Amino acid sequence: MQSIFIVDDSEMMRVFLGKLCEKHGDVHLFNNGESILAELNIGNIPDIIILDLNLPGINGMQILDILNNFYKHHHIKTFVVSGIDNSEERIACLALGAVDFIVKPFHPKELEYKILNGLNLSIQ
Repeated sequence: MQSIFIVDDSEMMRVFLGKLCEKHGDVHLFNNGESILAELNIGNIPDIIILDLNLPGINGMQILDILNNFYKHHHIKTFVVSGIDNSEERIACLALGAVDFIVKPFHPKELEYKILNGLNLSIQ
């Protein structure tokens, strides 16, 4: 089963995204950057990361930078989901290796199809 890491400081968003993704993979929820980095450092590498930019401590942009510098060879597909909607942020995230930048609020099916495309699956 493929693995999906969801990183968001909002519990409501983590639960929502977790429910959306649970039928498509093994979902792990993280509320900050430090916790996902600890998981990566022990060798638990996901297929997909759904990442919020506004996180306490290590923020989403810093996580993208770490993924780009230290985990690029794992080909983790990272989707940024953020309330920040400006070109500079989107371009910076894409330059650091994000597959896509999805602006909150978003349609759940849009995100689900993007994740499925990332996992190379189809809706059953």
